[in-house]
Amino acid sequence: MTADTPQSDAETWFAKRLTEHGVTILSGAPDRATRMERFRGAILGCYLEAVIVGGKAAGKPETYQQIFERLYGEPLRQPQKLNTQGTEHART
Repeated sequence: MTADTPQSDAETWFAKRLTEHGVTILSGAPDRATRMERFRGAILGCYLEAVIVGGKAAGKPETYQQIFERLYGEPLRQPQKLNTQGTEHART
């Protein structure tokens, strides 16, 4: 999918579930990257990673984290980037 892909039915459903926690995701989010970051921020910001939100067609329950990772194909939690600038110490 490209960055400007319209929201999918799965994203619409997922966003609707997040409104139960007082979060609005899709308003003014025209591109997939923006929507993904809004979902990520809402899930992490509301501590919803382990909350069961629904189930797959097979009936197995899934958490917000699992659904995010299935929809977007990347981990919910991004590895921390190390800041290597300014780490050298002056030698005396």
